[in-house]
Amino acid sequence: MKTNGKLQLYPCLRVAMCLIAGIYVGDATAACVPLVLWQWLFVGLLAVVLLLYLLNRHAIVQTLILFGIMMAGGAWRIAYVERQQRYAFSGEEETYEAVVVAQPIEKKRSFKCELAIVRGRLVGHRVNAYFQKSRTDTAALSLTIGDGITAQSVFSHFDDDARAQRGGFSWRRQRMVRDIVARTFIASDGWKRAEVGIKSLTLIGRLGLSLQSLRQRLLRRLRGSSVSEDAYATIAAMTLGDKTALTTQLRESYSKAGVSHVLALSGLHLGIIYAMLALLLGQRRNTMLGLVATITLIWLFALMVGMSPGIVRSAAMFTLYTSMSYLSREYLTLNSLAAAATIILVASPAMLWDVGFQMSFLAVLGIVIGHAMVRNNRFYVRHSRRGVVGKLVSLVFVSLAAQTFVLPLVMYYFGNVPFYFILANIVAVPLTTLIIYMSILLFVLSPLCALGTLADVVWQWLAAAVGWLASGMNSLLSLIAKLPGASVEGVYISAVQLFAMYLLIAALLCVWRYCQRMYDSAHGTPIDRIKSGYTLK
Repeated sequence: MKTNGKLQLYPCLRVAMCLIAGIYVGDATAACVPLVLWQWLFVGLLAVVLLLYLLNRHAIVQTLILFGIMMAGGAWRIAYVERQQRYAFSGEEETYEAVVVAQPIEKKRSFKCELAIVRGRLVGHRVNAYFQKSRTDTAALSLTIGDGITAQSVFSHFDDDARAQRGGFSWRRQRMVRDIVARTFIASDGWKRAEVGIKSLTLIGRLGLSLQSLRQRLLRRLRGSSVSEDAYATIAAMTLGDKTALTTQLRESYSKAGVSHVLALSGLHLGIIYAMLALLLGQRRNTMLGLVATITLIWLFALMVGMSPGIVRSAAMFTLYTSMSYLSREYLTLNSLAAAATIILVASPAMLWDVGFQMSFLAVLGIVIGHAMVRNNRFYVRHSRRGVVGKLVSLVFVSLAAQTFVLPLVMYYFGNVPFYFILANIVAVPLTTLIIYMSILLFVLSPLCALGTLADVVWQWLAAAVGWLASGMNSLLSLIAKLPGASVEGVYISAVQLFAMYLLIAALLCVWRYCQRMYDSAHGTPIDRIKSGYTLK
């Protein structure tokens, strides 16, 4: 197909850019522009473009109006979401029914828990609940995902919205992403367990609760094995997305080593699971049955682990990849990345400000652009096809590309600059792959323990082996984190500096591309030489 520009190869990229621009405009003008204005603008532009299309006139104008429609749609969506989350609280007690959607966490003076309101004024939203803690009453700690309660308490706004925070991180934005609209303190005698109806939740929400209850049962089974606490925390985070058991010291070790991404479910983890599904399905993965089975299992896993931004992005991209493979169509990663972003932002426009969403997409964008820049590079072509050496070269390249695009954002939000991330990734990625495969086998075999003592003994041995691998990885990464100059803390940058750093990265990529083209025009690309029968030296 002939195009008049490379940008036409990526139509979803243009759509995503217009949508993001509209979301930013809608958020910035939410206080002064009424929602109805965006609605009428969206409908009016849609009517105009349909009229021009029927008249078959002004193709360029039609394209520009389509961009305007996407911007108006993005502004409409974010303005609607923000209005839905805006509540006034009088300080009086309210009676409501709720379902536990996050495992309670013990604090100094309370038990923190996330609730989904199923009956009451805030129905359809979530709240952060703090249950009263006492020496004699620890009933709140026994609550688990899916449990229903009836309660009476006072809702209030969060007191940290106006408080200055280091870096660009905002708790208000993070709560908006999770649809958390209020907080409440619940006295010991202000709640009780109850069977509550969950029809007010969406079908996906109800299915997610059931799958997350299954996740909690698997986690309890794993905790009951002989693995150490740190090993359990690592396995739970990188396989089932539960980070509640991670200690501050363990988080810091992974952060300083530059491999925090292995503790956050994303494309790396879902890619390992996808590879396992492809292996199990064999030739059937390219059939309709294989397509449906793969996509269904991917999204069920995403629901079970809580639909984090990274896992949603990965699930959307693997869905597109599987569909394109079935249709025997070319899979353009940049286009698929933009399509995944569009789908997620239309469903949840507030996700644009989620730190995990931003880092996940920027890391993949770095890998995609980086691969396009070096795929004709002599060194990369020479070594990336040589067995173990090739896999090591590819791993180093992926780490460099992802870290280059994510580093400015890490500095903006967290003020942390790791220096040994390549060494840490060489250690962490293979071990993570092995741990995930063994953990999946562990979880699948878990029900067989009820058959007898022998099955339970074999399961415990397997659990001990997985725990030993996780403990070994923790020790190695802790050692890397303690090396001299492993990381620099407190390097916070402003939004202007963040923008300038990405401009610099873009400029360096353009210079690299220009020099590569000049060299290839004079000497030919390495791939051309291979096709011509020459050997790279």
